[in-house]
Amino acid sequence: LMADAGPPLWLICRSELAGFYRRFEFVSVNDPERMPRYFRRVYRLATTAARFLPGDNPMAVMQWGAEG
Repeated sequence: LMADAGPPLWLICRSELAGFYRRFEFVSVNDPERMPRYFRRVYRLATTAARFLPGDNPMAVMQWGAEG
């Protein structure tokens, strides 16, 4: 997928899997303003829901490759 699609690629994963994707040069993006619209919406919903659940935010938004 990375070779065919090219950068940037975005993904959403469980936060405990972020380390797995870092091996493939994905980086965590925590600023919603840097995310594409869909990912921004999902991130905001998840962080709002996480306020009412025990533990940390269960979701990570990650990007591979440069924006632009």
